[in-house]
Amino acid sequence: MRHISAIPAFSRPLAGHCVLLAEDESLEASDTEHVLTEAGARVLLAHNAYQASLVVRHHQLTAAVIDAELGPDTIACVCALLAHPPVPFLFMTTSGEPPGADWKHVPVARSSADAVVLVRTLAPAALQRRTL
Repeated sequence: MRHISAIPAFSRPLAGHCVLLAEDESLEASDTEHVLTEAGARVLLAHNAYQASLVVRHHQLTAAVIDAELGPDTIACVCALLAHPPVPFLFMTTSGEPPGADWKHVPVARSSADAVVLVRTLAPAALQRRTL
């Protein structure tokens, strides 16, 4: 059965975007994936650093949403892969704080709705590079 979106196609702000969602909690992953998909994004879900690394290496992403509680080493590895070529990313955490001083410059989303707004803000340049 095909899912029909409640959001009209003309108001799908993330249409054309391919977004990595790295989230280890299934309920949070499901909610965030649903919100990003409803906004028009193609979402590639990873439940751990290994899966996220594979997604980054094998897909042309326009943005990434990373659970800040995956662990500092995990986050560092995935974020390093996102740097070349540069893929904009943000952290998702209910605390509203980035996971450590190294990541102070990275935007933080507190909810799935915040993630959509931030991806929409961060990703246009990546989408333009992908279509050139």
